[in-house]
Amino acid sequence: MLAQGIQSRCLIPSLKDCGCYFFDILRQVEIQQQLNLSEDDAMMWYYVARYKKFVEQDCTVIDPVGLANLVCGQNAYRVISKSDNKPDLSIYIVCGKKPMYTHFTLIENGKRWDSLDPNRPTADSYTPDSYRVLV
Repeated sequence: MLAQGIQSRCLIPSLKDCGCYFFDILRQVEIQQQLNLSEDDAMMWYYVARYKKFVEQDCTVIDPVGLANLVCGQNAYRVISKSDNKPDLSIYIVCGKKPMYTHFTLIENGKRWDSLDPNRPTADSYTPDSYRVLV
């Protein structure tokens, strides 16, 4: 299972610096598809996703649906829906902002999963800007 804080421990510089959205997508797929991904799996998926052009070298996610379907091995997802309104679902991704920074976290049943450390002092300092739902 992908543990919170995976991004902080990552040895790939682009994932360590900017991998929050990537890790949130992997975590959502892991939960919904009942997978058990390891940290090594996440690193492997980063390289495969780069090769497939779903993710750029700096970890910008170009095709979140392609990434999700790649990880689960099937065409389970069709679209990523972006909204300014908080979804009425049990699992979704929050894009949080503060001056000069953007950070994504995953909400599952009202609890935040953070690829950095959810207990860090700045974790609550991001203002929700938009919400993403992978369906």
